[in-house]
Amino acid sequence: MSVTSETNVSCKLCGASQPFPTWSTVNVTLNPELKTKLLKGELTRFVCEKCGWSGEVLYPLRYHDMSKHFMIWLWPDAGEPDTTDMPTEKLEHEYRFRLVATRNDLIEKILVFEHNMDDRVVELVKLRLWAQSAEQGTPYQGTILFSKTSRDAQGEEKMQFRHLKESDPESLSVPFDFYHRTRESLSGRLPPPESEQGKWLRVDKEYAKTLASHSR
Repeated sequence: MSVTSETNVSCKLCGASQPFPTWSTVNVTLNPELKTKLLKGELTRFVCEKCGWSGEVLYPLRYHDMSKHFMIWLWPDAGEPDTTDMPTEKLEHEYRFRLVATRNDLIEKILVFEHNMDDRVVELVKLRLWAQSAEQGTPYQGTILFSKTSRDAQGEEKMQFRHLKESDPESLSVPFDFYHRTRESLSGRLPPPESEQGKWLRVDKEYAKTLASHSR
């Protein structure tokens, strides 16, 4: 089930304090309306009742999709969350458990899993995009996030990414075959499911770098 409570948050502009609802658990299978609010930023957006200032409030939030069999724990604090009391062993074996530090990372993981993709492969695709941009002399300066798949006018399936940078974000597009080829290149090298079963993993750029070094 979804679990919420209230905490007092002070406005960063005028300093006024007011109650703010926080969600320690969001079960989007039982409460699908919360998914829409999360993706829109409503669950983490503070709006000051006194001066009208608004901004993001990050707090530990565990996202649970029972139908897709995954949990993602947004953990913006230092260190690692205490997962000893999490009943991971009681869940089905195909469950994936992930830790992320930002709301953008949380949303990206949701989109990757909803597209029935392997986030480990997606992170390696992103790493290769970083490498290619550097080789071309125009290295990406911001964050690359998977957003969706689509088809072009010729019917070719594409992977769409957002490149978030200081100036306006830009869209990146690569053939979906790039994902398949990357996955094939990792054949026999990806950690077997049983080795990661029940573990809360940070599958990010550093994870991809380790994976790439083991693939050489």
